[in-house]
Amino acid sequence: MQSGDVVSAKAAFEALTEKVPNYSGPWTNLGIISAEQRDYVKAEAYFNEALRCQSNNTIAMNWLGYLRAVRKDYSSAEKWYLRAIAIDPRYAEAHLNIAMLYEANMRRPKDALEHYRIYQSHTNGESTLVAAWIRNLEESSNYVASNAELSK
Repeated sequence: MQSGDVVSAKAAFEALTEKVPNYSGPWTNLGIISAEQRDYVKAEAYFNEALRCQSNNTIAMNWLGYLRAVRKDYSSAEKWYLRAIAIDPRYAEAHLNIAMLYEANMRRPKDALEHYRIYQSHTNGESTLVAAWIRNLEESSNYVASNAELSK
């Protein structure tokens, strides 16, 4: 899968699901492959199967959040991301995804800022792009706060 040979990877994961149907990993990887190929219906079925095998599979939850966001079901997407975060508060990708959801789709910049900051803290601030998003949100919130003070 990492080498880019999706066809072989998919065949290997399908074979694994037949040999060890109660292992969550192969189902999760099939879901990721299907989501990346934009076969969202199949991806959701695979992720649900992964959760049947392991109810605390945060990777499957994170991807289910993504699939809900693609469908513009933002409330459900938020629930999946928060569920993953509740199980693993250090799961950086779920923090990043919920931050983007809050900022771009739910108009919740303060919540987005919080999760962007958490993401950066869990990734040692490696993303210059996320750092720019944080700075942008901080500047816009400072602008809003200073204008609110002026209008009093």
